[in-house]
Amino acid sequence: MGNDIVRNSFLDNSYSLTPLNQNTMEITVKQIQQLQKSYGFDEMQKLIDNGMAWKLEGFTGRQAMSALESGACMLPEERHQDYYGNLVPSRNDLAGGKGSLNNSQEFWGKVMTGEIDLEEE
Repeated sequence: MGNDIVRNSFLDNSYSLTPLNQNTMEITVKQIQQLQKSYGFDEMQKLIDNGMAWKLEGFTGRQAMSALESGACMLPEERHQDYYGNLVPSRNDLAGGKGSLNNSQEFWGKVMTGEIDLEEE
């Protein structure tokens, strides 16, 4: 499958993605949310978005960090504090790397092109 157009059928049957460069596809936040739901990452994204991932037991926080590092999830648009009062940045505070929108766009672009193989729920 080439980098020109990627088609996927889940909500609106098909849509195209515009390449930003060789490794990054321009995927919107809404499209990422749809993919997260299809692959079972939507609940973890909700915990990250509302800050609860950082206030629950350690296992949940470790899972959230793993999802942020991989790009399956991204930080929310607003900052939160963790259990110890440390500031957790928003995705707008980051230029790239784990937790950023760009990281999620790269991850989900690779899922859509088949470079990363995930099982749908």
